[in-house]
Amino acid sequence: MEVAKQPNHTGVSLHMAIHILTAHRICCHPTWIEIPHKHPPKSKANPNPQLTAAQRAENQVVSQIRIFVEHAIDGMKRFNILAQRFRNHKENFADDSIGICAGLWNLNLCY
Repeated sequence: MEVAKQPNHTGVSLHMAIHILTAHRICCHPTWIEIPHKHPPKSKANPNPQLTAAQRAENQVVSQIRIFVEHAIDGMKRFNILAQRFRNHKENFADDSIGICAGLWNLNLCY
């Protein structure tokens, strides 16, 4: 399993799901992404491939982190500025809007 616990510019660990990889390919290093274990390929010698218990446990940890991240991203997308196409070209406005939406979503979770 590839471990994705490298700090980003704010010091927060990045945990990303594999389907978000394409959207963040420019800003994220591939070794920062946790990818779950896949089943071994099926063959005549191994007709019913299975993951080991340790691999299943690691996949469960990765999925728990992924669900937390996906819920946070979906919560921020409730603000239409992140859900719709962004057409504003002011400097740093995109970063500011994402930060504001993240702050509002965290405030919503607190109350």
